Amino acid sequence: MSMQRLISQGCVVLTTCLIACLSCQNVRAQSWALEEVDFESATIGQSATDLGWITRWGNGSADNWTVTSPAGTGNPSSRALNTGGADVQIITSLHLSQAIDTTKSQFQITCQLYGKQASGYTRALKVAMASANLDALTPFFGLNTNSSLPNQLFCFIGSTNSTQNITVNHWYELKLILDVDLDQPANTTASLYIRDMTNNQTDFTLATGLADIAFPLSSNCLPKHWGYWQLRGSYGGQFDRLTMIQTPLASEHLNAASIGHSATSLGWNTRWGNGSADHWDAALPAGTGNAKHAVLDVGGADVQIIKPLALSQVIDANTDMLHITCQLYGQQTSDGVTHNLRVAIASEDLVGLTPFFGMKTDTSVAGGAPDLLRFFVGNTMSTDTVTVGHWYELLLILTPQPLSPANSYASLFYRDMTLDQTHFTLAGGLAGVSMALSSQAMPANWGYWQLRGDYAGQFGELKLDMQTPTELCTGTIQTPITHQDDFLSERDLYGYHPKFIPNTISFDQDNRPHIRQGYRYWDGQTTLERHPVAIQRLGDFQDWQREDFTQAITQQYSWWDGNMHTGPFANERITFDDQGGLYTIVDTMSSNLGKALLLYKPAGGVYQVYELPANSFTELEAQDGHNTLANPPAILCTNKTTKAMSLVLPSVQGDGSLSLGSPILITADSLLVPQHSGAANSMLSVNDQVFVAWAAGTSHGNDPGTPQYITVYNRQTQQLATPVYLGSTGQSTTPDNHNIPGITIDSTGILHVVLGVHHQQFQYTHSIQPYDISSWSTPLPLGTPWDQVTGSYTYVSLLCDSNDDLHLVGRWAGGGYYFRLVYLRKKAGLAWEDHKVLMAPFRNMYSCWYHKMSMDRQGKLFVNYIYYANQLSDSEIQSYEQKWPEDNVVDPDPNAPNSWLSGVTPHDPGMLVSDDGGDTWHLGTTSDLMQ
Repeated sequence: MSMQRLISQGCVVLTTCLIACLSCQNVRAQSWALEEVDFESATIGQSATDLGWITRWGNGSADNWTVTSPAGTGNPSSRALNTGGADVQIITSLHLSQAIDTTKSQFQITCQLYGKQASGYTRALKVAMASANLDALTPFFGLNTNSSLPNQLFCFIGSTNSTQNITVNHWYELKLILDVDLDQPANTTASLYIRDMTNNQTDFTLATGLADIAFPLSSNCLPKHWGYWQLRGSYGGQFDRLTMIQTPLASEHLNAASIGHSATSLGWNTRWGNGSADHWDAALPAGTGNAKHAVLDVGGADVQIIKPLALSQVIDANTDMLHITCQLYGQQTSDGVTHNLRVAIASEDLVGLTPFFGMKTDTSVAGGAPDLLRFFVGNTMSTDTVTVGHWYELLLILTPQPLSPANSYASLFYRDMTLDQTHFTLAGGLAGVSMALSSQAMPANWGYWQLRGDYAGQFGELKLDMQTPTELCTGTIQTPITHQDDFLSERDLYGYHPKFIPNTISFDQDNRPHIRQGYRYWDGQTTLERHPVAIQRLGDFQDWQREDFTQAITQQYSWWDGNMHTGPFANERITFDDQGGLYTIVDTMSSNLGKALLLYKPAGGVYQVYELPANSFTELEAQDGHNTLANPPAILCTNKTTKAMSLVLPSVQGDGSLSLGSPILITADSLLVPQHSGAANSMLSVNDQVFVAWAAGTSHGNDPGTPQYITVYNRQTQQLATPVYLGSTGQSTTPDNHNIPGITIDSTGILHVVLGVHHQQFQYTHSIQPYDISSWSTPLPLGTPWDQVTGSYTYVSLLCDSNDDLHLVGRWAGGGYYFRLVYLRKKAGLAWEDHKVLMAPFRNMYSCWYHKMSMDRQGKLFVNYIYYANQLSDSEIQSYEQKWPEDNVVDPDPNAPNSWLSGVTPHDPGMLVSDDGGDTWHLGTTSDLMQ
C-alpha cells in the first residue's frame, strides 16, 4: 500500500474490521491513509487463521472465526469477520506504510462493530494494540457486556462502561480519540464517539460518560512500539474494516499531568512583551464546556510566547486553503476589565508572522475601560460579542494567495462550547476579510505557534489542518442563498468545503454517485488548471475515489497531447445503461486528435473508446425519471459547419464492444450547441422510441423568434417521423441558440416540453396522447411575467420524478437585472407554481450559474452550479483580482462602464439538494449522496 503523506500531528485513525492477510484483503491508499484494509477480496468461509490471524489467549481459536457477509443492515461491505467459538484473543501484524512518528501524542482509533446475542446473552467485542515484541498491551475498547443486564451491550474504554446502551443487531462505528502522554504514559486519556450505521447516522456523538477516560499505557506500549492488532470475542458479533489515517498537520494540547507546570517547562518560550512564559501555566479549564483535563492559563503582563508547530509534513507552497482551530476562554479581571486572547503563526526563521485572530477587547461605553470581547481577524473586529466566562472554539478558514500574499483572506467561525453548540456560526463581519501575509509568513514557511495574552483568560487545544472539521461547519444551509459583496460565496459565509468537486452528477444501478472533475481554461496568455481530470466515485465508507479515464484514450491514441474541452461548456455528464455500463463523452477537438470521443465501460470491464461524427457538437442522453436505458443512451451530434443534426444510437455487440451504427439525420438546421447551463435532455429513449426536440436556425413561416420542433425515431422499424412544430419563442427575427428546449416524459407516456427562451417566460406544452407527437397543447407561459425592461428566464433544466411532478431550474434576471438561479415545479395534475430563488448574486449585471439538474434513483434532486460574473464595475474588478489573482482579467474598454471582460472564469462550484420533492433545498455534502 502506498502512503502519500506523512502521519499528521500524532493522529492515527484505526478503523476496526477484521483484517485478512495482505494477499486476501483490499488496501485502499488515500492521501491521508497510513493503512486501510478490508475483507472485500477474501472468500466467504475462510477462517481467520487462513487470513493470517494467530490465536494468542483464551479457550477458543482463530480457526473458529470466519469470513461471512455482514449481518443485519447498515454495513456497505460485502464481507466481514464473524466471531465464533469460545472466548479468544487473536492477533495479526500491523502493516504500516511507515513508522509511527515518535514525537506525536494525539491518535484516533475507530472501529466498526456488530453486536448481537448468542444463546440469550450478548457478547463483548474488543479491540486493542499489542507491542511488536508482545510484551505489552493497550487497554481494550469497543462493546462490552454488563452482568446485571445480560441482554444489553455498552460502549466502553478500559474498565469504564458508558451509561448508554447500544442497540443490539446494529452496526456501529466507534471513534476513540487518544491523547498520549509521552512523558508519563500512564496518564494517557481517551474519549469515545459513536455513530449508528444501521440508522444511517453520519455524525459521531460522544458516548455518554466516556469523555477523557483513563487509558494508561506502559512505557513499552507507546504507539511507536505497536506491532499487532489484538481482537477479543466469542460466539457472536462481527468486526469489519481496519484503517490508519492521517489527521491534523499540527496540534497542541495539554494533559492532566501538566497541571501546575509553567508554559516554559511545557516547551513555550517568551518572544516579545513585558511578561514571561513563566507566568503562564497549565490549569484546569475554568467555567464549563471544555472537557479537557488541562489548558494554558494566561498570567502576568502582556507577552507573546511561541512553540514549534512540529509539522507532520511540509506545507506545499501552492497550498490555497488551511484551517486553524483554537479553544479560547475570555475572562474579566477583578476590576471588570477584559483582556485579549490572540493566536498567530510565525515562520520557521521567525522573520514572518501572520496577522493575529481570536478575541480582542472593546468598550461598552465610549472612552470607558475595556469590558467587552469581540472576535477579530487581523485589523477587522466582529460585530458579535463574546460571552465572558464561556468557552469558544474558533475556526479560521484561511485562503493564502501564493501569487499575491498580501491579498490572502480568511473567514472566522465560532461555536459556544459552554452552550453545547455543535455547529459553527460565522462571526459577524468576518467573512472573507483581509489577512495579508508577507512572503516570509506564507504557510510553506510556518514553524511556530505564537500566542499573545495578559493577566486573564485561557487557551485550550490548537489545531492546524488542510481539511475542515466537516464539509459544512455551520450545519444545514437552506436556500435562498445570497452571495455578499466582494464575491463572498458559500465557502466564505458558511465554511462550505465538500470533499467532492461539484459537477454534473449521475447515479449507477446501485445509486452510487459519479461525477466528472477537471477544469482547464486558456485565457489567451496562460492555461489555468484546477483539479486533475478524473471521475469521482463515492466509496463504501464515504471516501471519494478518483479514476483517471484519460489513460484509455492514450492507449488508443499514443500521440494524443492530452488536451480536452473541460468545464461548464463541455458535455461532462455520465450516463449508465440498465446493465451498469458507463458512458461519457470526451471532447478532444481542440487537441491534436481533433475528435469527439465516446467512452464506454461495461460493468466490471475496462474503458473502450469510440469516435463520434467529426466536427460535431454533442449531447448525451441523461437518466430521467421515466426514460428507459435497456440500450445505450442516445447521442445527438450537430455539425459545427453545416448545422445538420444526427442521432447516434450505439448498441452493445455480442463480444462486449459497441457499434455506433450509421448516424440518422434528424434535421439539416439545428441550433444545438454546448449547453453551459440548463442542459435538459434534448432526446429521450422510451422502449424502442427515441424522441428528439430541437431549436432550428430558420424562422417558421411568419412566426418571429426561434422555432422548436420534435420528432421520434423507432429503433425497430428504423423510421423517422415527420417533425412537428411546437412553437417559437423570442421576438427577434433571428433565431437564438439560447432557446434550446427540454423534454421529459411521465409514467403515463405523456411527453412534456419546456421551450427554451432568452430573457422571456418559459413556454410549456405537453402531448395530448401518450407516446404520440402528433398533437400538443397550446404552449403557455410559466413563471413570473416578463416586465420587458429587465431580464427574465433562460436555460432549461427539466426532469420528471416518479410522482409525475415536473421540476424546472433556470436563470431569472428579473427584478432589477439580478441573475438569480430559480426553481419551478408543476405537481401532477396541477398548475405550475411560482418560482423559488435558489441562489442570488450580490450584484446586478451579467451573472451565470452554469447549472445542471440531476436526480438519483430514489427521486432525490440535485442541482450543481459554479458561479460566473461579467460586466464588472471598476470596484468589482478590483475585488475580483484580489480574490483570484491567478485570473488574467482584461478590460477591452476601461472607459466604458460594465464592458465585457476577458479572462474572468467561474469559481466556487457547489451543489444543492432536495430530498422532499422540491419543497426545500439545501447545500449538499457527501452525506446527501450516500445510498
